[in-house]
Amino acid sequence: MDTELLKLFSSLYGELDIDDILLESQAGIAKRFLLNEEKKPENFLDIVDHLQALPVAYSEVIKVLRIAATLPETTASNERLFSSLEIVKNYLRSTTGDDRLSHLLLMFAEKDLVKNWTTTSLLTILQR
Repeated sequence: MDTELLKLFSSLYGELDIDDILLESQAGIAKRFLLNEEKKPENFLDIVDHLQALPVAYSEVIKVLRIAATLPETTASNERLFSSLEIVKNYLRSTTGDDRLSHLLLMFAEKDLVKNWTTTSLLTILQR
């Protein structure tokens, strides 16, 4: 395991109080442990399962692996989301009429008044 990479990774998530020295030693022990296993882990989740059998012995490594498990492998899903958002925004822009835009602009300009509105007061205004 690349100890410099582990230190960099743990420094990025400093708010989790990952002990660099302990992480480095646990990573070395974990590597030897996993290499000596009869049934070698085939994927990331297998590694996590093997190490969680001894949570006290590999506490820092398990923290780092849990963080790594939440990181996306690619940005494709994020890009698809923003692409969809752009399509929705373009649709809303093209279908929003001048009256609505004018009213939204007025609400933005008078945002101090709008903040004090309640559902009841809006219903009263709309009933007129």
